[in-house]
Amino acid sequence: KVSAVVFDKTNTLTEAGLDLLGVQAARQGSEPVFLGLEGSLDGLVAVTTAATDAADGLSVVSALATCHSLHVVDGALVGDPLEAKMLEFTGWRIDEGGLAPGSGSGMAPSMMVYPPGTKCTDPVLSGSVVDMQLAGAAGAASDAPGRAYPGGLEVARVFEFASELRRSSVVVRHPYSSSAQVYAKGAPETIRELCVASTVPADVDQAVERYTQGGYRVIGLAGRRIDLSPGDTGRLERAVAERDLVFMGLLVFENRLKPATAGVLRELRDADIRLLMCTGDNPLTA
Repeated sequence: KVSAVVFDKTNTLTEAGLDLLGVQAARQGSEPVFLGLEGSLDGLVAVTTAATDAADGLSVVSALATCHSLHVVDGALVGDPLEAKMLEFTGWRIDEGGLAPGSGSGMAPSMMVYPPGTKCTDPVLSGSVVDMQLAGAAGAASDAPGRAYPGGLEVARVFEFASELRRSSVVVRHPYSSSAQVYAKGAPETIRELCVASTVPADVDQAVERYTQGGYRVIGLAGRRIDLSPGDTGRLERAVAERDLVFMGLLVFENRLKPATAGVLRELRDADIRLLMCTGDNPLTA
């Protein structure tokens, strides 16, 4: 007689991947506070235009579009599925085939990222210029970041995710700018420790706990402006790039249950069978 059933979690009880439920941005001021959780690009652009975007040129949308290690291979995104969801949320597109306009360095950037409504040289299409305008609401919602960065953004340096550091970061610049932005994402407690204390909302721990106890995965987001010439980008040390950051908000991901999960578990419980779940996730999140 069966007395207990042990289930794997991911891709058994839940879907294989994570979905970006929304972004809870932080508004800077004398006392930084969280804005509401925004589950659409439209809403995120609206609330951050006068909030985090005003702080040293930082943009939550730009951070989502650039703070990753994704690449395009044969026309498809390759890399961390979580990062792919971030990029998909923004509607921005990657171009690894062209020079940064106006860079004057004679060297190709590691990557250019363009907002919807702009055009870029797509290496997949043999150098042809392709229209990046998205159909529907996603394209319309992106007008604001598109106007802010009409030439796209260069991801000039990537500091890959390291498990011992629990974070990753990028150095991003507008092709015509003499300054750059650093964007970092990772475990909320790690990101918080890298930030200037006065930029972190007082209730950040409570916010993270609320989401994790609800079964969501939470990622912290931060950034800062840095005076950095293109020639010095390669010599920038990671510890220098990732210090004195401005806290920008939380990314909230959900791992959705498969449609049949609830019914199956209910039947087993009604039969007095003990149910156990085996997972490597944080116990609070799982």
